Amino acid sequence: MSLRLFAHWTAVTTLAACTSTVAAIPFTGTAASAAGTLAAAGVCLIGIALAPTRKGGGQ
Repeated sequence: MSLRLFAHWTAVTTLAACTSTVAAIPFTGTAASAAGTLAAAGVCLIGIALAPTRKGGGQ
């Protein structure tokens, strides 16, 4: 894994964890859990869409 790819996924994972915590603040119980999970999933999907790609057909 390249340094650029590692840095990207480190940032996405950290942002997803922070977002899930912040999104759950206004809710309680299962609603808080659901809000946090949906927020983290959204960040991960954005991370997948913006992930750097390797050019040149490398593996």
